[in-house]
Amino acid sequence: MTITASRSWLAPAAEAAAADLAAWYAARPRSIFTLANVLPQEEAAHLRAALHAHRCWTHSRHIDVPGNTTSEATPEAWAAATPGERFSSHFVLRPIGALIPPEGIMAAAHRRALMRFARAALVEPELRDWASAIVGIRLDGRVGCELARYGEGDFIAPHTDHYDGRSLAFVLYLDDCDARSGGLLHFCNEAGIETIHPPRFNHAALIPIHPDCRHWVSPWQRAEPGRETISLAFRAAS
Repeated sequence: MTITASRSWLAPAAEAAAADLAAWYAARPRSIFTLANVLPQEEAAHLRAALHAHRCWTHSRHIDVPGNTTSEATPEAWAAATPGERFSSHFVLRPIGALIPPEGIMAAAHRRALMRFARAALVEPELRDWASAIVGIRLDGRVGCELARYGEGDFIAPHTDHYDGRSLAFVLYLDDCDARSGGLLHFCNEAGIETIHPPRFNHAALIPIHPDCRHWVSPWQRAEPGRETISLAFRAAS
């Protein structure tokens, strides 16, 4: 299977890592792969600036509900929930239809970077085909997409993402995090081995989706928002 990628979006270094990524996905026990220099540096900088300037951020909180699922919570429901019932809290850019703002809201170069991202990730097949070659199966054209940032105290509890045919998660980081800032990605595989992955600018965490593998995000500790990410979820074709 030939691995291709959108050459107008991914950097050459990311394309060149394709063989390593396929071998990583097949290895056991499973692990997270951190891919450096995902985009050309100027492209990543424009995307970061675009997310900084965007106005469509909504604070989204989810709580656990019966049936092994979660539900978005009102402020009142969140306040009433116990810590163990609180599943996630962070800002999301939505609706996704508002991803590309009207002209004049932000610098034209930043807006164009958002347009290139949307085309590469949500419209054209190249990025999906690149991921399909990594996991070794045909992937669905429906790519899950979330743009997120974290405010003080925001987090995601341990979960697997094993639903709706998901096979691989791709999380692109657009700023840096460390132990002082929080927002660290934790991963526990089927062998019970836990690893911690600090986000780095223009790096991506590739996360294998499996019912015995959990991942979570530690609470964000800074007063100002951060940990800006673009997350894509690739699903097996039905």
